[in-house]
Amino acid sequence: MLVSWRRHYLTLAGGTVPIPILLASFLCIGTEDPSRGALVSTVFFHCGLVTLLQTILGVRLPIVQCGDFSYVIPTIALLTTVHSPCSAVPLHNMTQWQRQEEWQGRMRDVQGSITVASLVQIILGFTGLVGVLLRFITPLAVCPTVALVGLSLFDLVAHKASGHWGIAILTIVLVAVCSQYLSDTTIPFPVYRKASLAFSRVHVFKSYPVLLAVGISWSVCGVLTHYNLLPPGSPARTDASGDIIQQAAWFSIPYPGQWGVPTVSVAGAVGMVAAVTASVIESVGDYYVCARMTGAPPPPVSAINRGIGIEGIGTLLAGLFGTGNGTTSSSQNIGIISVTKVGSRFVVQVAAVILIFSGVCGKFGALFVTVPEPVIAGVFAVNFAMVSAVGLSTLHYVDLTSSRNVFVLGFSLFFGLTVPKWVQGQPNAVATGVAEVDQVVTVLLQLPMFVGGFIGFFLDNTLPGEELSTGFGTSDLADLSATPSGEAGQLQRTHFSFKREGLEAARALQMLEEGHTQRRVAQGLGVSPSVINRLWRQYQDDGLYTRRPGQGRKRMTSARQDRYLRVLATQNRQSTAQALQNDFQRATGVRVSNQTVRNRLHEDGHRARRPVVAPVLTPAHRRAHLEFT
Repeated sequence: MLVSWRRHYLTLAGGTVPIPILLASFLCIGTEDPSRGALVSTVFFHCGLVTLLQTILGVRLPIVQCGDFSYVIPTIALLTTVHSPCSAVPLHNMTQWQRQEEWQGRMRDVQGSITVASLVQIILGFTGLVGVLLRFITPLAVCPTVALVGLSLFDLVAHKASGHWGIAILTIVLVAVCSQYLSDTTIPFPVYRKASLAFSRVHVFKSYPVLLAVGISWSVCGVLTHYNLLPPGSPARTDASGDIIQQAAWFSIPYPGQWGVPTVSVAGAVGMVAAVTASVIESVGDYYVCARMTGAPPPPVSAINRGIGIEGIGTLLAGLFGTGNGTTSSSQNIGIISVTKVGSRFVVQVAAVILIFSGVCGKFGALFVTVPEPVIAGVFAVNFAMVSAVGLSTLHYVDLTSSRNVFVLGFSLFFGLTVPKWVQGQPNAVATGVAEVDQVVTVLLQLPMFVGGFIGFFLDNTLPGEELSTGFGTSDLADLSATPSGEAGQLQRTHFSFKREGLEAARALQMLEEGHTQRRVAQGLGVSPSVINRLWRQYQDDGLYTRRPGQGRKRMTSARQDRYLRVLATQNRQSTAQALQNDFQRATGVRVSNQTVRNRLHEDGHRARRPVVAPVLTPAHRRAHLEFT
């Protein structure tokens, strides 16, 4: 239990800290300003608070809430459009109060935009509009939206890594080695069990690849700094932050409005809505994957709506507290569940409480700020690469033999990179005569995920083509998981078997229409020829390839009642089917047969077992057995 919450805590710290450090450079916070540490502490405090809300009131799964890279791009676009670049601001000629007012003014604009955008997420969640939204968001819209989040930040990563390419490459190599090459390597650790000392083998490299890479690279920078092997002023020096740890307060409680009253701009709010949409898509997939990792049944629609609504409240709190970012589900921590096999909400809640205490300790946040910039750039390179790969992985649901789909994909990716790059070089390209409209259009056109996602969404929903060309529906979208880190890369994505309403059925029909025989199609798809024959006959009769509605008796229990029955069986594994039937009827008022109880439990993998009764072995018996063997 103790090791599990430590893993959740350390994984979240390694994946979340780089976001406020990156934003600090665009907020014009000096490298030696203790406000950088205060910003990191605020992020820790907020993540812990929202995680408690999500596990208690939201989707109620052991899922951790963290910052989201989707909010980084609109935040940068807002700060570079509405405000002057930090390089043009004479920070060295300003007083301490003026420098503080400069970065807090920028932060208040970001806060206001995030706060307004969070209202959209709250409405989507608590009104149940998430399902309606996902019905029109196809894989060809998700792919450019998510992939361009990572691809569009390549120049930023290159700029940060240019401070010392050697350290940045070292960090990238270490992350790759730990998460991929050494993922199955275990290290024995001493543990105290049952009044004796034992050794437990732990997947250290699989659980903490980012933290290990940062720690080693950070140590290398410390050694190079100690022996003056790095030139003065190098971003790779560990003393580049000065005495920021000494200046930071020991204890400081973050609170709403600590940077001032948020200010709202239409351009920033509209840009943040695009980030909210990407965050919702990511979180829905994470809910289903987390349930699968913990052995829980798929979350019902009501739980998904609550989860998205609570995330909206979390994003609202992020805007009020001033984290400079929103909130989403942490895919990295879902990967930790797959490693530890511990899917307890209590473990996650303990990690959340520790996060809150870490946010109160100002020295702790200042410590993370001293990580050299090239090390952070190496972490960004891996994270953004994984985000891009996750976006491209949605093409698993797309028929890429269709020229229509290839056109939509290529067009959205190419122009998703081209248009924002051109607008960034032509800041005055949009001139409608209304300043507010100019700002809104300019900010939106600088967001690659918006441009590419909108083009993919528009073309895929308007170009003629069958449903099989657009990819998946709402149910398939729920099985997607955005996993932007090495830990979550260990998760196994669900590969759907042959289903008559799925993509394989569509491919079978396409092959039959191209002139292939039914036996050849069956061999290619690995199914029985009779399946292909029935599919083709149904398609010839009514033009459909979906299953006809069942004609059997109506199911006596709902999904919620089935879950309650499984809980009863889990709480008392010695109960008989008759006892479970009686308890179930008293609690729900629904009368079912003993066989129905058995069927429901069999569907969930429960099987009846009889306890083994054997004579108790005495110490003399054991000694005799050992001597015999």
